[in-house]
Amino acid sequence: MKKAAALFFVLVFTLILSPISEAQLNQEKESAFVFYDIPTEHSFPGGIAVDSKGNVWFSEYRGNKIAMLNKAGVIREYETPTKDSNPYDIAVDSKDNIWFIEQNADQIGRFDPVSGRFSEYELPERKRDPSRIVIDKKDNIWFTEFAGNRIGSFQPKTKTFKEYDILTPMCQPVGIGVDKNGIIWFIEAQGNKLGRLDPVSGKIKEYNIPYDFSAASELTIDKNGNIWFTSKRDFKLIKFISSSETFKDFPLPSRGVVEGLTSDKNGMIWFSERYGRRIVRFNPTTAVFTEIDMPLKDIKLIDIVVDREGNVWFTEAANNKIGKIDVSKLSILKKDKDLSIQFTPPKDLLKQ
Repeated sequence: MKKAAALFFVLVFTLILSPISEAQLNQEKESAFVFYDIPTEHSFPGGIAVDSKGNVWFSEYRGNKIAMLNKAGVIREYETPTKDSNPYDIAVDSKDNIWFIEQNADQIGRFDPVSGRFSEYELPERKRDPSRIVIDKKDNIWFTEFAGNRIGSFQPKTKTFKEYDILTPMCQPVGIGVDKNGIIWFIEAQGNKLGRLDPVSGKIKEYNIPYDFSAASELTIDKNGNIWFTSKRDFKLIKFISSSETFKDFPLPSRGVVEGLTSDKNGMIWFSERYGRRIVRFNPTTAVFTEIDMPLKDIKLIDIVVDREGNVWFTEAANNKIGKIDVSKLSILKKDKDLSIQFTPPKDLLKQ
């Protein structure tokens, strides 16, 4: 293990004193959708996460900032210390510290909202292109190295890195998750495989994705420990049952390109379609897709997360916004001519 080189910085932030406007308040009352303008223009919001207090955190890839949208509707932006570091994926630990990937700087960043202090930790080697990040129950940080062909870990207590070589060369690991047993799962985009890393033994096992050139990227793990990801080439949502080591696929109803992917506390799978103007919910029990059309045009959906109350939050890059769907108000969408909800039952039910 290598000791991390750490850099510490005093908080530099922009407080945007722009509470929710009257129009936004009316919008929230009348619609399931609420959109919040990001103060920095052309910020390209990327990863998104929610802390224990319900604050929404997101990265600004081009803005070189991380930002918080609090429950009052106020956005605070915090500029990362390293110039042009391109923060992207983001996660929150058990103490509400914010961790994020700095892709262009080969660093893992940490922000303490209480002290307003940044810490940045340089990866052991340069040109690793860290991509996605996840935090386990012990608050250890795990991430994929897209160019380094490794899975990396960082222990905040000892400030040390450890890296694990992936068996398949040039596999380009992207999405990453951790299950309830602490096992690390990851997608090999170029290798077209699903990877499993046991942190105790350090051993990696790979599973061939049974769809050629699937172009899989993100993954999520449901409450039962099933691994979910998508095949962009075949337009399928794929479930990997870890107990039996088997795959099952579900064709996407609109053949959209999936970008963000997450699961909620009820086991529902949610994903955003980058160019399809849709947020989609999938019920694994009934195998029914619910497609929710966005009210904005020329939209580019990036990442997605569900908070403890079941609200869906997402980053939207084309219009530079943070979006929210209040799931309790989904019935309103049926009354709006510009919006729609479409239900797609499984094919076997249609044959009955």
